[in-house]
This record gives sequence, structure tokens and C-alpha cells, in this order.
Amino acid sequence: MRLENPKELIQDYLPVAEEFLTSVLLEEAHIGLVSLQVYPAADVFKEMRETDIFLFTRDTEGRIDLVLVLDQQWYGLLSSIMLGVEEKSNNEITRDLLGKFSSELIATIRKQAPDESFPELEEVQILTRKQVEKLFGHREYFRMKMVVEGLADHRVR
Repeated sequence: MRLENPKELIQDYLPVAEEFLTSVLLEEAHIGLVSLQVYPAADVFKEMRETDIFLFTRDTEGRIDLVLVLDQQWYGLLSSIMLGVEEKSNNEITRDLLGKFSSELIATIRKQAPDESFPELEEVQILTRKQVEKLFGHREYFRMKMVVEGLADHRVR
């Protein structure tokens, strides 16, 4: 995986992620990369909320942690569209939905990636902020803020 330029790497996969979201949500979705910064591990969570849900995985060699943070609005919209019920809490229904969603997203991206460019990942875990903080083992992390537009005319981070 090309870690020298993470912004370029992410932008390479954004069209695939947009296509995936559009197919799952049955509504055209656009993803915008708002910011990319390097943070010491202790500072990564400063803007995160206790109500956020964290989709966590790492590559099988333990070199890369991948964390997707979803706020209540995002997973509320996702559950409403996919299940017909708006779930805004970290419960079994939400975790099952997000587990399925993340597995399908990774499989879709992997299909589009050249063999050597996408890492082999462990199973995605659906965690709370406190749980994911305990798993962090690197000194610093790239943090990207993305905005998804098009979900029921909402902008979600």
C-alpha cells in the first residue's frame, strides 16, 4: 500500500466508494476530502464524540490501522435507508448493519485495486471510542475528514 501520499491513495479509491454508496443507498452520493493531517496518537480523538461509532481494522501485518468514524447522523441515515428504521445508538442492530456495510465496501474496493496496492485486512470491528483508543499502537496517524453529499439531501461527516 502506498503510504507515502495517503491523500492520493484515498482519492484513487473515492470513485469506487462513491459508486458503492450510490448502489447501497439507491441515491447518488459524492464524497469530498475536506482535510488531511498527521496527528500524534493522543490527539487523534480530540474532535470525536462518545456517540460516534468506529469501524476498526488493521492489516494482517499490523503496520496499518484503518478507522472509519461515523457520527449519529450518518449511521442514523444509513440504517434508515438500509433497514427502514433509524438507529442512532450503538446496539446489536447497528453493529450488524455496519459490519455488513464495511465488509461489502472493502470487498468492492479490493476488486478495483491492483493486487499489491490494497492490504490484506483483519475482520472489521464495530467499536466505541474507548475501545478503539485501547487498540491504537502507532505514534502518529493520518486523519482525513470526508463529507458525503447526496444522502437524503444531508451532508454527513
